[in-house]
Amino acid sequence: MFAIDIETAEVNPGGAVRGTATFTAEKEVTPKHVRLELAWGTRGRGDAESGVIATADRATGPVAAGETVRVPFAVAVPEDAVRSFAGELVQLYWCIRGRVDLPWAFDEKAEAEFEVTMERPSGVEVPPLDD
Repeated sequence: MFAIDIETAEVNPGGAVRGTATFTAEKEVTPKHVRLELAWGTRGRGDAESGVIATADRATGPVAAGETVRVPFAVAVPEDAVRSFAGELVQLYWCIRGRVDLPWAFDEKAEAEFEVTMERPSGVEVPPLDD
């Protein structure tokens, strides 16, 4: 079993996404590596698009049956990152994708989404819209 847990659901551009990728082996295995990616994607009407901003690989060595391997991570979201949004036709999302590369077996995969938001500076008031 493979899972990715993110500490916070919202991150500002230039901020860091932190969390832990956790792999529990069903049988004794030596994964080739655990790969984590900071990625974005779109979904909705039309063609889906996606991109990978950063990747990191980590070797784990042999893992006994029932043993759990935890891979902590922290990755910076670019300063010019497009904010997450969901419109009528398209949604832009950000995520951490992971894959445990297992020899002679299907790879374990997981994904955890988060929002790139813009925090309002303190002391700035936004006036209400006029109807």
